[in-house]
Amino acid sequence: CGQVCVAPDYVLVTRDAHDRLVKALKETVVQFYGENIQRSKHLGRIINERHFDRMCALLDSHKGQVIRGGHTDRDDLFIEPTLLGDVDLNSKIMQEEIFGPVLPIVPVENLEHAVRIVRGRDKPLALYLFSKSDAAKKYVLGNTSSGGVCINDTIMH
Repeated sequence: CGQVCVAPDYVLVTRDAHDRLVKALKETVVQFYGENIQRSKHLGRIINERHFDRMCALLDSHKGQVIRGGHTDRDDLFIEPTLLGDVDLNSKIMQEEIFGPVLPIVPVENLEHAVRIVRGRDKPLALYLFSKSDAAKKYVLGNTSSGGVCINDTIMH
């Protein structure tokens, strides 16, 4: 959960893996930061009030489900790691780089559907694929364009 330009802005996940991914993400947040996340010394704060306000405006514009998190504290520049569901692909949060601890999760029918979504948007700076399938890796590499691709990891370029 940080402010890195190649941090994931959203996750596309097949419907059959969605619930397992959400469960794992929720558990990982607690493992990393504990039950009282705001007191954790391991979660940095948003860099300044302007960016905090921008992040809060993105959160406020989201009309779908907040799966986990969503708590904010302007005095502390704190935004709880937040997972978003029921995300409109045309929403503001899907149009901008997030630069913070907010992750929209978008269910897709299959890999081809995911690739159509990626191809229908601006070219991503980074594309991350998690798969054991060589065919899936080849398909994504052959049918998308991005600044960089990382398979089974993130932020490593």
